[in-house]
Formats: sequence, C-alpha cells, structure tokens
Amino acid sequence: MFSQLRDFIPNNSENINLDSLLLSINIDWQWKEQTSNNIVPLSHFIKDEKFLLDLAIDIKKEVRAPTLKVAASLLQKQWLNKIISLVVAVFNLSGIKPQQCLDFLIVDLNDKEWGWIDSPYQKQGRDFHDWLNSLLISLCSTFKQVFNLPPRIFWGNAALAVASPWSQISLKSERGSDLAEDARFFFSYLCIELQDAIEWLEISQSERSFCTPRRRSCCLKYTLPGNESSLCGTCNRRSYHEQKQLLIHKSIKNMK
Repeated sequence: MFSQLRDFIPNNSENINLDSLLLSINIDWQWKEQTSNNIVPLSHFIKDEKFLLDLAIDIKKEVRAPTLKVAASLLQKQWLNKIISLVVAVFNLSGIKPQQCLDFLIVDLNDKEWGWIDSPYQKQGRDFHDWLNSLLISLCSTFKQVFNLPPRIFWGNAALAVASPWSQISLKSERGSDLAEDARFFFSYLCIELQDAIEWLEISQSERSFCTPRRRSCCLKYTLPGNESSLCGTCNRRSYHEQKQLLIHKSIKNMK
C-alpha cells in the first residue's frame, strides 16, 4: 500500500513526471540508470564484510570519528540511507515497485549516488513493504555482526531514511498534520522496529502546520572534531520545544 505523498507536493499536477517530483523534494534524488565503471551493488553491503569494514575505516579517518562503531553509524547515514529514502520516494510517488534485486541496485563509489541497472522497476516481485523490511533486517544483522552496532541505533537511522520524503516535503508544505498522518499510515505496514524508532511531532503556527520525525533513542551520543556543540535536528537530546522551534525556522526559510 502506497501513501498519498504526491498530493502534498506544492504545485503538483498529474502531468509532472517522477523525475521532476523527486527533484522537487530533494535536488539530489534521481532514479536513473548507473553507467559508471566504479560501481558496486547493494548486495555488497550485506555479503562483503571486508568491503563494509574498509568503508567504515575510511570514514573514521576522514571525519576523525572517535570509534569504528560511530563510523559505522555514519556509514549507514551517508551511504545506505540514500537508497532507502530514494526507493521509498519512488514507490510512493509512482505507485510502482522499484527494482528489488540487490545486485541491480547500484551505487557510484565516486559520488555516493544510487541508481539501477537492467530495469528501474519490478514487474513482478514481493510486496514492497515486505521487501523493505527484509532488506533492513539483513543490513541490521550485518552491521551488528561486523561493527557490533546496537540495533536501536541502526533502526533509528533507518527510520529517518524511510521518513525522509515526508520530512522534506513538510519543509515546503503547510499541511503538516495531514502529512504526519500519511507517514504514520505508511509506517503501519512496516516492521515494529521501524515504527518504534521515531515519533512524529506536529507544530501549528497561525494557519500553517508542520511535522518532523524525532528519534526515540540517540545515535551513539558522539561529537566530531570541530562540531562539539552540534546535535542533529532529530536527536532526542534536544528538548521538544527546541526541536519544534528548529522546524519552524527551517520551514519558514524553505517557504520563502
């Protein structure tokens, strides 16, 4: 079951194609065929532990992360969350199942951009929600085995990735309460680990309403060099009031 996500995009019409809809949500989102020579499939992130470990080690060095476990959480955010957000957006905007073969979902190692080979869509295949649950469960198991990353950290990161289409549209929409309800509807078809990982905050101001996801647990409570006082916008270490004010500020900025 796909949501009514498309209806919440400002200035939307039936004639707007998927590519334009994706770009209207996030300028970095494109559902395109990958033709680069420096690519790896999504299956590598589950089956190739050395590949995964090498990526985390590179991230640890690059950002001077305090531990490899923190680097693993950043790896999930910087690499895997992109494909999760993208396929969720494609499914909900088009009503068609995206490619499900993990060997055909491809990332360009140069720019970390995801796409597909062979075919963009799955003509036959599993229910999208079941497929997504299975994929995330497999990834969670791999991150636990390779990095000992606590499942609650993984599921918090994953839930924010799934929620990304709604949270990004919320910055440009005035129907936050309806948008949050639509997101909860989609999440209700997903595994309990995703449902329990976040809550949706709704904020009303004048005639406008906004919504944003909020983690139920923090992503390892780390800080990076040069960024000691910064918390992510969804962190549960922020007060509810602080997070709501942050959302209002971002929304007003995006509506201008």
